[in-house]
Amino acid sequence: MDIKGKVVIVTGASSGIGEATARQFGREGAKVVIAARRVDKLETLAKEIEAMGAGAQAFVVQSRPFEVGGYSKTCKPDARYIRTH
Repeated sequence: MDIKGKVVIVTGASSGIGEATARQFGREGAKVVIAARRVDKLETLAKEIEAMGAGAQAFVVQSRPFEVGGYSKTCKPDARYIRTH
Protein backbone atom coordinates (compact mmCIF):
# COMPACT_ATOMS: atom_id res chain seq x y z
CA MET A 1 0.00 0.00 0.00
CA ASP A 2 1.34 3.44 -0.91
CA ILE A 3 1.17 5.82 2.06
CA LYS A 4 3.26 8.64 0.60
CA GLY A 5 1.57 11.92 1.52
CA LYS A 6 -1.02 10.21 3.74
CA VAL A 7 -1.46 11.26 7.37
CA VAL A 8 -0.74 8.57 9.95
CA ILE A 9 -0.96 8.84 13.74
CA VAL A 10 1.40 6.88 15.96
CA THR A 11 0.92 6.84 19.73
CA GLY A 12 3.66 5.73 22.07
CA ALA A 13 6.16 7.04 19.53
CA SER A 14 8.90 8.01 21.98
CA SER A 15 10.26 4.45 22.16
CA GLY A 16 9.89 0.83 21.15
CA ILE A 17 7.43 -0.31 18.52
CA GLY A 18 5.79 3.11 18.25
CA GLU A 19 9.12 4.79 17.53
CA ALA A 20 10.08 2.16 14.94
CA THR A 21 6.65 2.42 13.30
CA ALA A 22 6.87 6.21 13.07
CA ARG A 23 10.31 5.95 11.44
CA GLN A 24 9.07 3.43 8.88
CA PHE A 25 6.10 5.60 7.97
CA GLY A 26 8.50 8.53 7.58
CA ARG A 27 10.72 6.49 5.26
CA GLU A 28 7.66 5.81 3.16
CA GLY A 29 6.86 9.54 2.86
CA ALA A 30 3.87 9.76 5.20
CA LYS A 31 2.90 12.82 7.20
CA VAL A 32 3.43 11.40 10.67
CA VAL A 33 1.65 12.61 13.80
CA ILE A 34 3.60 11.28 16.78
CA ALA A 35 2.24 11.30 20.31
CA ALA A 36 3.73 10.28 23.65
CA ARG A 37 4.49 11.75 27.06
CA ARG A 38 8.19 12.47 26.48
CA VAL A 39 8.34 15.60 24.33
CA ASP A 40 12.14 15.66 24.16
CA LYS A 41 12.24 12.23 22.53
CA LEU A 42 9.35 13.12 20.23
CA GLU A 43 11.08 16.26 19.02
CA THR A 44 14.26 14.31 18.25
CA LEU A 45 12.27 11.71 16.32
CA ALA A 46 10.30 14.41 14.47
CA LYS A 47 13.53 16.03 13.25
CA GLU A 48 14.80 12.63 12.13
CA ILE A 49 11.61 11.93 10.19
CA GLU A 50 11.70 15.37 8.55
CA ALA A 51 15.31 14.80 7.50
CA MET A 52 14.30 11.63 5.64
CA GLY A 53 12.86 13.74 2.87
CA ALA A 54 10.34 12.03 0.62
CA GLY A 55 7.78 14.59 1.79
CA ALA A 56 7.75 13.27 5.35
CA GLN A 57 6.45 15.66 7.99
CA ALA A 58 6.13 15.12 11.73
CA PHE A 59 3.79 16.72 14.24
CA VAL A 60 4.54 16.35 17.95
CA VAL A 61 1.68 15.92 20.43
CA GLN A 62 2.44 15.46 24.11
CA SER A 63 -0.13 13.41 25.98
CA ARG A 64 -0.71 13.55 29.71
CA PRO A 65 -2.64 11.24 32.01
CA PHE A 66 -5.92 12.57 33.27
CA GLU A 67 -8.24 11.43 36.02
CA VAL A 68 -11.89 10.56 35.87
CA GLY A 69 -13.60 9.76 39.13
CA GLY A 70 -10.27 9.45 40.95
CA TYR A 71 -8.84 6.88 38.54
CA SER A 72 -6.06 7.63 36.09
CA LYS A 73 -7.33 6.87 32.59
CA THR A 74 -5.77 6.86 29.17
CA CYS A 75 -3.72 9.80 27.99
CA LYS A 76 -5.25 12.77 26.24
CA PRO A 77 -3.43 15.26 24.02
CA ASP A 78 -2.28 18.48 25.62
CA ALA A 79 -2.74 21.20 23.00
CA ARG A 80 -0.10 23.37 24.69
CA TYR A 81 2.55 20.93 23.48
CA ILE A 82 1.61 20.44 19.84
CA ARG A 83 4.55 21.33 17.62
CA THR A 84 5.10 21.14 13.90
CA HIS A 85 8.61 20.44 12.61
